[in-house]
This record gives sequence, C-alpha cells and structure tokens, in this order.
Amino acid sequence: MVTRKTPEEMQKMSPEELIAEINRVDAEIEQDEKILDAMSGYIMSSWTPYGTGRKFIMFLLIIFGIISLANGSYFSLLFFFIAAWMSPRIVAECAYALGRLTSIFGGSK
Repeated sequence: MVTRKTPEEMQKMSPEELIAEINRVDAEIEQDEKILDAMSGYIMSSWTPYGTGRKFIMFLLIIFGIISLANGSYFSLLFFFIAAWMSPRIVAECAYALGRLTSIFGGSK
C-alpha cells in the first residue's frame, strides 16, 4: 500500500528530497501492481471453489444435473449453471470479459 506524505511535509522538502519521494512512491505503486497481478493469477487458477464444503456442494450440483439430464429434464441446465458460478475461475473470467466489453463500448478504462 502506498504511503504518501502530507502536503505540509512535502512543502518543507528540498527538490532532491521531493524527487526521492516521487521515486519511492512510484516504486511502491509498481510493487503493488505486481502483487495485484499475482493475486488475480492465484484467484483465476482454480476451477473448483475453495473449501471442502463448497467443493462438495459443487459436486452435488453436478451429480444432480447429470441425473436430471439422464431423466430428460432441461431443469438440469440450472444445476450446471449454478455449479459453474461456484468456480472462482469462471467468475473471474466472466468479470474480466465484462470489463473488456464495457471498455469497448465507452466505459471507464
């Protein structure tokens, strides 16, 4: 997290100290961006939810979906849809795609 000095503290600094402060803040911002990239990579790496209970619920939804599909019901699509939204990777990929889509149509960049 970037720590910055107050405007009063910066007014008391010499030009050399100001340049050093700017360089320090830039380095902290760059480090924070690397951490965020690593975190997003970690979040998007797993297809299964975190925790044994959530994995079990996802497994049950898939089993119910297969059973329902074998009985000829289209209700099984709901089970598969809910199970898919339990996956951190699918949710992250959809959020990323939605962000790219909104930036194409004039959203914030």
